[in-house]
Amino acid sequence: MTSEFFLNPTPIDIVDVGGFPVLVKREDLCLHGDPEAPRLAKLRGVYQYLVNKGLHDVAVFDTRVSHAGWGVSYICRALGYPCTCFYPQLKHTQPAPQQMMSLSLGSHMHGLPGGRTGVLYAQAKKIATETGKHMLPLGLTLAESVAEHREIAANLPPAKTVVMAIGSGMIAGGVLLGFPGYVIAISPGMDPTQQRERIRKQYSALGLDNLEINFLLLSRLLIIQDPRDYYEPEEEVVAPFPCSSWYDLKAWKWLTEHVHQLKQPVIFYNIGA
Repeated sequence: MTSEFFLNPTPIDIVDVGGFPVLVKREDLCLHGDPEAPRLAKLRGVYQYLVNKGLHDVAVFDTRVSHAGWGVSYICRALGYPCTCFYPQLKHTQPAPQQMMSLSLGSHMHGLPGGRTGVLYAQAKKIATETGKHMLPLGLTLAESVAEHREIAANLPPAKTVVMAIGSGMIAGGVLLGFPGYVIAISPGMDPTQQRERIRKQYSALGLDNLEINFLLLSRLLIIQDPRDYYEPEEEVVAPFPCSSWYDLKAWKWLTEHVHQLKQPVIFYNIGA
């Protein structure tokens, strides 16, 4: 990791939640709060992956609310690499703001007729492969993200509980490896069984044995699925720091409602999706 590119370490705020002090790890500031970059901690792993693999022509798929394309576009511009962003293009709608940011950063935009995410990703990967581009995995599920956040979590202040959002599972998987306490991950609509399996595969790639994997996933990780649709934002609460209405804010709301039940001290790991 280059200290010049990412902010190391990111700051920790202290927020009073119902009389309990909650430490907020501001990983949303990992790119120094640059307004041209999304507040997305997953980009630490993406940067390492592109540099380590020597990839110079990449493609990425965005959902309607993710900032993956924007983030990869930002990194590719910094590295001087061409980037293609695939995204669902709904009828009679303009590209989302994050897609416009990808365009402004120099990426080639490729809209696909709206449909199921898995189907669209398969279409995007086929096009990318046929044109000589390296397609990044859906959700940016990279072992590098696990490794980066394992290191960060190992240097968190002493605490008993981490609360965070979980999407693809890579950051949560890294935090679980580095943080010795209990990790509660709030899923904004994705199936927790699928998330655990993604983490399991990355752990296996990192050389963990089944006994250690089962201890981590079964004993120290609790995934709670938000009852709302993935594309339904959280609008009832406001966090005292920037965070995503589709991801982190759902986890923050859960924390505010359950903080009195959690083992203290508590850290909120703000991914800034």
